[in-house]
Amino acid sequence: MPSASPTPSPFIYWGQSAQNIFIKIALKDVTEQPDVDLSNDHISFEGRGVGAHGDCVYKFSIKPYRHISPEKSRLRVTGSEVLLDIPKRDTTARDESWPRLTKDVAKHAWIRPDFDKMDISDDEEEMQREKKRLEKEYIDKLTSEMAETQDKGQYMKLY
Repeated sequence: MPSASPTPSPFIYWGQSAQNIFIKIALKDVTEQPDVDLSNDHISFEGRGVGAHGDCVYKFSIKPYRHISPEKSRLRVTGSEVLLDIPKRDTTARDESWPRLTKDVAKHAWIRPDFDKMDISDDEEEMQREKKRLEKEYIDKLTSEMAETQDKGQYMKLY
């Protein structure tokens, strides 16, 4: 008798802001409401849809990197994906970016970053501001030098 194959995990894409974690579950044609179970330190999903393994039941269970607020979470099922918007719970960590979605350090092939949903870190924002400031300073200096050169040219014409 053949053994039953394990239930596959869907591809999930995650992103974050200072306050929320965003999870996009890549399943098409989810016709029934999926079973999503959220607790402070646990996220699980089970639902039927069309994913990388065709039309079948997919599921996953993870422990998030830090605690979440399940009571304030939102679930939305569209024709091409299942979306979860989950607030971060830890007040001390609310403004801290998570280095990964799971508490587990091991990499899961089915969990991928969603760069469209990632906030730019403060360091990157600071670098962008500094770059713009230096560009403006450089342009102002060039404009000033060009104006001085033109003034000298006008002075030479008057002589």
